[in-house]
Amino acid sequence: MRNLRTSMMCFAAALVGLFLFAGFVEAQEGQLPLPSGIGTSGQLLEIQSDGQAAGTSAPSVTSVTVGSGTAITKIQVLSATITPTNWTYAATLGLCNEQSFTVTGLSSADKVMVNLAYAMPASVSMVSARASTGANTILITFCNQTTATVTPTGGTINVLAIRS
Repeated sequence: MRNLRTSMMCFAAALVGLFLFAGFVEAQEGQLPLPSGIGTSGQLLEIQSDGQAAGTSAPSVTSVTVGSGTAITKIQVLSATITPTNWTYAATLGLCNEQSFTVTGLSSADKVMVNLAYAMPASVSMVSARASTGANTILITFCNQTTATVTPTGGTINVLAIRS
């Protein structure tokens, strides 16, 4: 039970750190106690007012398994600038278009969450994202929410890639 608790706390701390880095959540100033076996018991991981982490770092681990789940071998935050193509060939409500973009460091084995770090027109929605069968490629599906011809805008995306 103690190993499960320690693994869960380590995994949760790692995800919080990555979400902070990716901009999925904002940091709050405070402290996170490190469980025994991670650094020295009683030490703290401190989140400073600027959102940066300070304090003791955890030792290197090759994978983390929570409960009887799948071992996670790598978590990384990647960024890329994308330019979706216009779909001027149809003005159909609900028309969707899957497009591929280069995200250096992405593997076909990754599970992904995407954060659009820019404003997309209200007439367009991003409905799904997945790693491609090729390396360094993400597939994102955009949908037309109107009966007009739409032009999706481009910008920077942040990708949280989890490998198992």
